[in-house]
Amino acid sequence: MPPSHRAFTFLSALLIAGSTSCTSHDAAPTSPAQPASTAPTLPTAEASRVLSIPPVTPDEISRVVYTAKTHNTDSVVRAEARTGQLYALDAACTSATPGRVITYEVVSSKPNSNVPVASGELPCDGNVMRNSTPLPATAIQISLGPDLTGVTSAYAVIAPST
Repeated sequence: MPPSHRAFTFLSALLIAGSTSCTSHDAAPTSPAQPASTAPTLPTAEASRVLSIPPVTPDEISRVVYTAKTHNTDSVVRAEARTGQLYALDAACTSATPGRVITYEVVSSKPNSNVPVASGELPCDGNVMRNSTPLPATAIQISLGPDLTGVTSAYAVIAPST
């Protein structure tokens, strides 16, 4: 094959290869730092878990809700506990810190009383914890903490046990 034909064949092959590579880039571009087949790294399960706060029910007597976004704790006493009734405390917590545990305290909220009724630990793993107990016939308030560092959300609700 004469040199001019070899040069023509070589240049033709380059043009065909170049046009083929241009058409292959019609797909969505990928970042050189992250291949298209690699999923982005997700935050830890506890940090990304969204805590679903239960809706208010007509028979609940007390609730507390903490949200890190607002750094606000809302506590509401709705009714007094009744003698002879079994009550359930449902509580859950999430945290950006794996293994985080906070405390809760249930107190009589009558003026000048503030008598502790129950307390315990609440793991911030996003799972709902349930404790059932009779309560004294009084208004009941729930508190969370005192240290809520790293907690993304938490709640506790007391209602009659079913």
